[in-house]
Amino acid sequence: MQVLRRITLPFINASLITAGLFLLMYSLVHMEEPELLKAMPSPLFTFANVPEDDNVIITIPKPPEPKLVEPLPDLPAHPVAEITDEGLPAQWTEYSPPTVEGSQLAIADGQLTLVLGYPPVYPNGALTRNIEGFAVVGFSVSQAGEVFDAYILESEPAGVFDRSALQAISKFRYRARNVNGKPVASDGQRYMFSYEID
Repeated sequence: MQVLRRITLPFINASLITAGLFLLMYSLVHMEEPELLKAMPSPLFTFANVPEDDNVIITIPKPPEPKLVEPLPDLPAHPVAEITDEGLPAQWTEYSPPTVEGSQLAIADGQLTLVLGYPPVYPNGALTRNIEGFAVVGFSVSQAGEVFDAYILESEPAGVFDRSALQAISKFRYRARNVNGKPVASDGQRYMFSYEID
């Protein structure tokens, strides 16, 4: 009995709701259309003919008077020494440099020269906390002028600017040092990056 009551009661409720929805839809579909009132069209813009007035006077402001610039005073001309024939040497002498044997000729050693350097990127963490400091980087320069084997020698505060300094020094380019006309690698180089907030 309870099972029958459980099934029939919801079935009756669902049937009544469905029938009510069908009647509502039927009445909506067959409803008479309401009469729409026709509105009077109103113009958006009204044009009016305004007669032109020929007596209109347009005033144009005068430009400001230009300021007079005082001319520069005449500067005294520098005296030019007159050259006479007497002041010139009567006979030109030729100069010939002394000859040097190939074994005595020594080519001057060139120095290691920075060709291209990049400023380091200020670390965001240090920038937001207003930390200033420096990093000293040790490195070697190859024959081609590229930086390799870079390492931190000293930094203040420790570890804050290390990565930024190593990334910046890796982009540096040098003109390699010359020994007897040939480029050679250079070890034990140092460079200090300063980090200051402007």
